Amino acid sequence: TFDGLKVLDLSCCYGLNATPNFAVTPNLKKLILDECRNLKEVDVSIGSLKKLVFLSMRECVSLEKLPNQIYQLGSLVIFNLEGCSNLVTFPQFPPTNSSTDGLSYLEELILRDCERLEFLPHLHKFQSLTRLHMDGCQSLDHRRTPLFE
Repeated sequence: TFDGLKVLDLSCCYGLNATPNFAVTPNLKKLILDECRNLKEVDVSIGSLKKLVFLSMRECVSLEKLPNQIYQLGSLVIFNLEGCSNLVTFPQFPPTNSSTDGLSYLEELILRDCERLEFLPHLHKFQSLTRLHMDGCQSLDHRRTPLFE
């Protein structure tokens, strides 16, 4: 395993269509997947990154969905999905009795120019959220996305 690895930058890895198994990088704090234009799948092992505070997947234009395990990133502070133009939905929140932290420390969520994004979960569950960037999310269905209920 890569226990000492704190930062993993795979930006512009155009041949990457799925993320690796993250179980071998348990102490990762920063993961950058910017401009991985052919990335379609995020491995469910991303949920094992309990110390991750920064995740950027900017311009991953082939990405259509995220795994539910994204909610296991209990330390995540900044999540950047800007320009993920084929991302359609954000996963539903896990049940309240679930063992996940539900992104409780997330302060900044960047969804700018996620043109096909139709659905977001109840944002009030992001208890620490202070910055939300949603400009350019032209497909967002406000009937299915009760932003502030």
